Amino acid sequence: MKTKINSALAIILAAVFSMTFTACNDEYDYGYDVLLMTGTESDPLISVAIDDVIDSGYYITVSATSKTSEEVRIKLAIDNSKVDEYNEEYETNFYPYPQGDIELLNSEVVIEPGKALSSAAELNIISDAQLIEGPTYVVPITITSATGGGYSVLESSRTVFIRLTKTIEFNSLNMNNTSQSNSMYAMYFFDDSKMVNLSNFTFEIKVLVESFSDQRIRRIANFSSKDEDVNMIRLGESGQENNQLQWVSPGGSISSNKLLEENTWHLISLTYDGSFYRMYLDGEIQNSTDGDLGIAFQMIELGMSYYGYRYTQRVNGRICEIRAWDRALGAREIGFGNCAVDPESRGLFAYWRLNEGSGYIFHDETGNGYDMDWSDVWYDPDGDGSRSIENFDLSGNVRWTVMDALNTCN
Repeated sequence: MKTKINSALAIILAAVFSMTFTACNDEYDYGYDVLLMTGTESDPLISVAIDDVIDSGYYITVSATSKTSEEVRIKLAIDNSKVDEYNEEYETNFYPYPQGDIELLNSEVVIEPGKALSSAAELNIISDAQLIEGPTYVVPITITSATGGGYSVLESSRTVFIRLTKTIEFNSLNMNNTSQSNSMYAMYFFDDSKMVNLSNFTFEIKVLVESFSDQRIRRIANFSSKDEDVNMIRLGESGQENNQLQWVSPGGSISSNKLLEENTWHLISLTYDGSFYRMYLDGEIQNSTDGDLGIAFQMIELGMSYYGYRYTQRVNGRICEIRAWDRALGAREIGFGNCAVDPESRGLFAYWRLNEGSGYIFHDETGNGYDMDWSDVWYDPDGDGSRSIENFDLSGNVRWTVMDALNTCN
């Protein structure tokens, strides 16, 4: 099996390097010959599905910017100290893969005379039993030495960071219930001691809408204080596409350029850095506006909970992964959090995965005490501020959660 893989790999790598080498000559003028980890010309991070590595290994090569006139021998090693360096440079929160669960085979590679691509080292995954959902794991493989040919190493490409992704299955909240006795659409208020004033923030939520066939507003969530309604996200506001996202931010209305797709999970990220409110969808910046207002956070509202709109504005779909940060995340960080995030991430003060699968207590993964008891939420059916206590059907007959083939993420 691996013989066939290696043969195919050699052909693929040769083609890739041919393109890479041409691109390097067009884009860079090194002025001298250098070595670099193949594939790191523009970004030292490469994402790989861990299942693929376990099944057949992952192969690493070194490239030269010119064909060699003599044999070049290069030693490689896994150097976990590089993870800290990467985190500091890119403001990420990556973890090294657990020691003892990986190994680097054929760690000395060779570029033969007249060639520009080395033989392959192999990254072998022994076990993934120690991995937990949330943290991002990387394997930094670095050039420790090179002899022959008079080549130096391009420092920005000395190390390749293999980011290992894993497919996960998860429960999510079912938002399709429409009867008054078990609707998810309500507000949860935290104690006054949990209220926090945010001069910078990020709020995130994942949503899946099953159908946009009817033209109506869908209110997804609101993150604000008890008395304000200025941090709300919805779909299909009047005059917009019914699958177009709108954020009513403290600085004004912001709409997405990208449209949501049916039966597809989308990560919505809302950030404020003290000067600009930015909306991201699936890690891609959509639009922004400036402003100088933060928010007071003490409440989460799912859907519309008052004025009789609570059923007509329902989201016929699912939600999960609600997160609250006291800082503005960058696009790179947001992109890495598509499936889950590390509960100990810097600035993350509340995190509800909504994957409990049963019951009505939604736990805060950070341990900061922002658990939500959905049997004690509020709604305002008359719009008079009375905020009646919702009487939920907690008998177990209500399908609160859902888990099927759509609920997977890599």
